[in-house]
Amino acid sequence: MTKTIRIGAAGIAMFAALGLSSAASAQETAEAEARAEILNPLTIVADGALDFGRIITDGTGGTASMTSGGVLTCTTVLCLDAGTVPSFEVTGTSGKNVTVTVNTPTLTIDNGGPTPAVDEMEVSGVAASSGTVALAGAPGALGTGTFTLGGLLTVRPNQNPGVYTGDLRVTVDYE
Repeated sequence: MTKTIRIGAAGIAMFAALGLSSAASAQETAEAEARAEILNPLTIVADGALDFGRIITDGTGGTASMTSGGVLTCTTVLCLDAGTVPSFEVTGTSGKNVTVTVNTPTLTIDNGGPTPAVDEMEVSGVAASSGTVALAGAPGALGTGTFTLGGLLTVRPNQNPGVYTGDLRVTVDYE
């Protein structure tokens, strides 16, 4: 009789273990959303130039500082004009923001002359009026936003007369 009870108890324990095992490995399910957002391609159009205007120097050099708001301040040189700032219009998906990156925060402008020391000047600290531009417009339509640039022109001592030019580059991208 003792043998029978032991086998019966072992059988009950084995079935109980199988039951617990199948409950612990019950199948579970989870879901994740798949999504995409289609944006309009960005376009950017420049209007105008970072123009420090006509400058007279007595040979000692100096600076002309143009804010992105269009305020020109000259130090030890005489600025004859108010100067202008370039305006950039960005077009893309309405309601989105774009980041503005100035690719040429410092650049050399020249007059085409052969002597870099007196035929080149440096424009530094080129910065946008805003690092982020909101694209405004009707929902689902194209939106637009604008920004301007400013910078600091360094006039070297004994700078040669002439028209000095160079290219500023900016990039915009969705945030």
